[in-house]
Amino acid sequence: MNKVVFWDFDGTLSYRSTVFGSSLIMAMDEYKENHQMTEESFIPLLRGKFPWHETDKSYVHLRETESWWA
Repeated sequence: MNKVVFWDFDGTLSYRSTVFGSSLIMAMDEYKENHQMTEESFIPLLRGKFPWHETDKSYVHLRETESWWA
């Protein structure tokens, strides 16, 4: 399995009306023909999955690269 990171702070690298969702769809278009994903279908898959979604937790254990990807 290949791992990919999409990283952009809104408006720093691109300007789009639906910044993140449309970028994911463009990546899926390149990865797989005739996929059924929509911008909305990514929302539940990404909700609460990133460390910055829970800012009250400590993430010092993620200082090393290997830990981040585990």
